[in-house]
Amino acid sequence: MRCNVVSRTIRTRVSGSTCAVSGLHRRVRETQRSRNTAFPTHRAPEAPRPIIHAEHNMTEVQWKRELEQSVRDLHTLGVLLDRPELSADPAAESVAREYPVLVPRPFLAKIDKTDPDDPLLAQVCPSIREMEEVPGFTRDPLEEAGAAKTNRCLNKYHGRTLILASDACAVHCRFCFRKHFPKENPGPSPQETIRPDQDGETASEETTPFSAISPMDRVCRQLQHVRCDPGIDEVILSGGDPLTLDNFALNLYVEEIFRISHVKRLRIHTRFPVMIPSRIDSDLSEILRASKRCASYMVVHVNHPGELDDAFREKIGTLIDRGVPIMSQTVLLKKVNDCPGVLRKLFADLVDMRVLPYYLHLLDKISGTSHFEVGQEEARVLMETMVRSLPGYAVPRLVREVPGEKSKSFLF
Repeated sequence: MRCNVVSRTIRTRVSGSTCAVSGLHRRVRETQRSRNTAFPTHRAPEAPRPIIHAEHNMTEVQWKRELEQSVRDLHTLGVLLDRPELSADPAAESVAREYPVLVPRPFLAKIDKTDPDDPLLAQVCPSIREMEEVPGFTRDPLEEAGAAKTNRCLNKYHGRTLILASDACAVHCRFCFRKHFPKENPGPSPQETIRPDQDGETASEETTPFSAISPMDRVCRQLQHVRCDPGIDEVILSGGDPLTLDNFALNLYVEEIFRISHVKRLRIHTRFPVMIPSRIDSDLSEILRASKRCASYMVVHVNHPGELDDAFREKIGTLIDRGVPIMSQTVLLKKVNDCPGVLRKLFADLVDMRVLPYYLHLLDKISGTSHFEVGQEEARVLMETMVRSLPGYAVPRLVREVPGEKSKSFLF
């Protein structure tokens, strides 16, 4: 139903605190005044924020349809790729039951059917090697489960808070470091199953499935501690993938984050521009358009140059033209991108598309992913090749995340 009442003030009581959310469904009627700004003083006056209605526009219908039509079982994956052997092994089917297949068809179209070792397929196809138990590989290598129990917020680093805005993803990457976290079905009727963690406790203190909580309640709960802590100057929306939220729900987060005076930066991590480019629609571009006081950034997760096509270039270019800086984050994966030529092309193609390579991550040691691991010394050798063959701005930082540390460990 179209939101015609635009002057309503909604007040929601959360954990004994009153969360005032005013005018979430309306265009801000005047330029925000009296703000300190890190942007140039000659910048044109800020345009009003967009009205985002609850009903879907046509582009939103398109990306949601593409998400619903994703491949969700190993047999269908094999049929569409003319690879019936993918589902011939009962062990592989068992792996797929533990961590289900989820591959959007736009990404599927990029896979080379004639290459049995296609690096894009390797990222999304279940392997019997996921059943291997290797010392040092655990279900929660970054020790996030405990920190995520309260309101699904992670406060690992100084001045930043990471909000798990959604449990759903556009794709199930086989190397995902949160693959054992609860996952929602990103289809039309998402449901969450709370799984026990290693201590036998549930992965959430909530008795209500996260998908059943209203968008307004989610925003109020998750941003309450940000409002109360003036030391937080950056909010990171992650998940899952925050872009599985529709524009109406995402706008609730963005509007309220922009209203918190001490928050200077909003960062969104996503795989959607690679998986379902149509998700980057005109409304999303308007939502992410920076305010004078709070800058918006997007970090796109991309691992191979074969993931970059004309649709990616077009959609990313739209965001950049709207003033949203785009950075990339890559995981170093054996038999996917662990050779100089592949990495060189990936980073060069990204900067040609005006995307700044940000991080090259060593694999987080999640159980069932040891076959993707590239050693630290091998990674350093690859980086030495990169710095000799690419301009400095095209070379990302090689990093490893260590649980309990106050920052990522820079390895090169």
